[in-house]
Amino acid sequence: MPWPDKPLPVTESNTYPLTPKQPTPEQETVTKLREEGILVVFKTGAQEIAKLTTQVATTLRYFTDRDIVFFSDHQGSIGSFIIHDALRNVNQAVQSDNPDFDIYRAIKQYQATGRDIELLKEEDSKENDRDGWRLDKYKFIHMVEETFELRPDAKWYVFMETDTYMFWDNLVRWLKTLDHEKPTYLGSPAYVGDREFAHGGTGYVLSNAAMDLLVGPEQPQGLAASWDFRIQHEFYYGDFALAMALLEKGIHVTAGDPYLCGYKPSSLPFGPNNRWCEPVVTVHHMRSHEINNVWRFERQRERFQSKLPVTYASLYHHFVEPYLREHLNNWDNLSDDTTYTKVDDPEVKEDDKVDIHGQPDDSDNPDFDVSAGPMEYEETSRIDNGGLRRKNEYPSTNGLGGRSEGEKTHPYTSFEHCGKACSEHEGCFQYLHYDNTCKLRMSFSLGNYKAPSSDGNVIWRSGWMVTRIKKWVEEHACEEHVWPD
Repeated sequence: MPWPDKPLPVTESNTYPLTPKQPTPEQETVTKLREEGILVVFKTGAQEIAKLTTQVATTLRYFTDRDIVFFSDHQGSIGSFIIHDALRNVNQAVQSDNPDFDIYRAIKQYQATGRDIELLKEEDSKENDRDGWRLDKYKFIHMVEETFELRPDAKWYVFMETDTYMFWDNLVRWLKTLDHEKPTYLGSPAYVGDREFAHGGTGYVLSNAAMDLLVGPEQPQGLAASWDFRIQHEFYYGDFALAMALLEKGIHVTAGDPYLCGYKPSSLPFGPNNRWCEPVVTVHHMRSHEINNVWRFERQRERFQSKLPVTYASLYHHFVEPYLREHLNNWDNLSDDTTYTKVDDPEVKEDDKVDIHGQPDDSDNPDFDVSAGPMEYEETSRIDNGGLRRKNEYPSTNGLGGRSEGEKTHPYTSFEHCGKACSEHEGCFQYLHYDNTCKLRMSFSLGNYKAPSSDGNVIWRSGWMVTRIKKWVEEHACEEHVWPD
């Protein structure tokens, strides 16, 4: 039938009844956030545009400026949202001649001349050496202070970062069980020495009472500016400085276990003594495609009208279980509980020993996951609740209580001997072999790609006790979670 020359007449046969559109579960969750007085405070940076765009297009697509406040190292906008410059009120004496602010000045210059700020993006593999990372510590207290000035009426202030994924429905269910009128500071504990703070990337929560006690109208004004000099000279992390400011007001961090999580699905440890049937509120170290994948996973659950909360077990079944196999080359499954090397073998002559502690990683590989490896922070090893191990810290080779027959065949000599050592220990679920090194793990995880050495002589090979894992999973089926009173 040819396309009509004129519009079709409006009749009952070619019109649809105008009925109110039913809100989706995703939209209903945003409404619940508002009803519970939850304000999201989102910290980002000029070098994180790609991740921020993904968040706005997925997890934040039904949010408005009444639900969320954005802070960065520059003034700008994304879509309908204003992005506030968290550093604009930093003491000028601190900014002047401070190399930490070189990137901040460069961003302003790029903005003023109409150049693309994304050209300033640094490689993620540089980790703590990034200029943007050193600048980041000055944002935290200023961000808290300005948020309370903008929105003093919220019951809960939920702080997240660009690589944090938030399960909004679980967040609502959790905070409904708590009292916002009590000074509360919730987070995933990390440490500098013996001093505890809430790790920023994992997400943290401040109640209205805590915010008021820290930066309310009855408190001395200019708190953030008064901390700028201290942060410049005394602190390496802004989330740690915020914790110390709260501590001076008598507010201690409360562990947000088991809900706040510093791992992402591929690095989560599963199995005995790990979170399993508990709901998950945050995961961390998420890349853009991973944010999108988890968001699509949540939408798929809605299609099947699932009313149950997302749990760690459900993340395992969707993101890990389908990909486990007996063995995989060029892969690091993050095994780290017990290590066997020539260095630890008394039968090997000193001249034949190989020191693996200087083993190069794949930081320059675009598929390398920096969250899976060791991290060093000045003189103090900061152990975020995200799977990061102390640099050069390796467990004792006798961690499983003496050598079995498999161990006597020197597990480090081959992938097969390493697997034999794991199979002979009932509690071992996976193993890893590379460069005369064997590592066993008493939990199981997926891990990440690991490229061979440049000369091809070092290949990372991962193995899983798939039958043992399946048996454990079947024996630990989850019942409906009961939220705390």
